[in-house]
Amino acid sequence: MISSIGEVVKKVKKIHGATYLLETSICNYEDDFLIRYIKNIKPAIKDCIEIGTYNGLATIVLASAANSVHTFDIAYRDAEFLWNRLYPKLRNKIHYTVGNQDIIDDQINRLFYFNKKWFDINFAFIDGKHTYENVAHDFEMVKTCGRVLFHDANMSQIKQFLVEIGAKIFVNSDNMFAIYEKQK
Repeated sequence: MISSIGEVVKKVKKIHGATYLLETSICNYEDDFLIRYIKNIKPAIKDCIEIGTYNGLATIVLASAANSVHTFDIAYRDAEFLWNRLYPKLRNKIHYTVGNQDIIDDQINRLFYFNKKWFDINFAFIDGKHTYENVAHDFEMVKTCGRVLFHDANMSQIKQFLVEIGAKIFVNSDNMFAIYEKQK
């Protein structure tokens, strides 16, 4: 398991310099919330889906805890380059799809079709497009996994949706994260 965001940041700076990290979601905060949450989640993550890969830094954190990460984005960036250079042993756990919404929806539907046969998807992380409609759509795609972690919970449209579904917003992380857990 990756021990801290500092570990990842140090490796990224060595390869790309400090400016590369300015816009990444995983470096917008300093309290290592994502790592602490993933490390302590019960039951542990088996296989997971991430919507919104961006630079792939959160993907690395997820891959360090999961059997596999299926990550999706609408735009290709250099995430694979970073995965291969920073954490080559984790790279084989990451399945990356880039495409329009129809392609992404199709691939997520296929994953859930084969869930419990080839995978055991019990966690999703949503950090995609930051509109009410997109977050609601992404949630509908993955909610059957039972646990969905949202990033950017402090943004008004996302927060509105999270309140509607009864997600728990974490106040110890500047309201940047929220969790939805399916009631049993």
